Amino acid sequence: MKKWMAAAGVVVAGLGLGGCDALSNNAVTCLSPAGQGVVLDLAKDEIEKLTSRAVEGDDGQPLVSIGSLRASIASMAFSIEDVRTSKEDPDSTKKFCAGTLKATVPVAVIADAEETFELLDGSSVNDLVDRYGAERSANVIEIPLDFTIQPTDDGKDVYAEIEAPNALTSLFSGLVSAHALKTRIQQAQADQAQAEAEQIRLETEAQNAEKTARLTDARSRYQLAVQGINAVWQAIPVDTRDAMTPQQTAFNRRKNAACAMQASRYSTDETDKEVARMDCETQLMNSRANELSRYVQYDDY
Repeated sequence: MKKWMAAAGVVVAGLGLGGCDALSNNAVTCLSPAGQGVVLDLAKDEIEKLTSRAVEGDDGQPLVSIGSLRASIASMAFSIEDVRTSKEDPDSTKKFCAGTLKATVPVAVIADAEETFELLDGSSVNDLVDRYGAERSANVIEIPLDFTIQPTDDGKDVYAEIEAPNALTSLFSGLVSAHALKTRIQQAQADQAQAEAEQIRLETEAQNAEKTARLTDARSRYQLAVQGINAVWQAIPVDTRDAMTPQQTAFNRRKNAACAMQASRYSTDETDKEVARMDCETQLMNSRANELSRYVQYDDY
């Protein structure tokens, strides 16, 4: 879909010439229906060409059929209004004309384009219209148009050319492309969202598994420390142990309080806090067991 966005902004260097049916004579003006008809045909042809390139996939293959594009373009009612002669050459039959290209665009095309632009980058049809110096009122779009028309010497055909057509073709190609690609863009974004959700699920599972493993390891070390200090305590003579009981009780209280505070500062995650608490208590119990081992009475051999 990135390719579509780039193609929609391609600048077209110029339009080719086109002919129409024979005229009754070789007099032609900017208001001649024959000449205007050629201009409109040229515009539609170039819009179709640019749109065809715009809807190519990364492999160069069209994502939308040419028939569908033609139908979308044909659904727009084009006309040329406010026509005037901008320049005349007394030594030539060519007429230089200016006017306004008016297009009545189906509401569905506008709606699809709006949704597509919003999905892609949060822009709108109005943004597209403004970009190319056009004006929009509901589903009617108008853009300045400069063109030339000229009959052949024998008066059998009339030729026309659009001056600086890139804004016109890019504008309507952008609309048609957005309309034509809406479903594919929706599907692509849905697929991307699904892939991202699956990635998040896998990462969450991996994180949970890692947390579980750390918790299991910390609990195992903690239990070994409990067994170790209990074994040392039981190996101390009863009289000595009784005398040291208040001291050992105070140690346990200090241990519990200090490790609970350390764990709370370590993390807000409950698993991380529990691992930190048990690791703290494990370290203190192992250190205390080493201290208590001085009071153990060993049998002489």
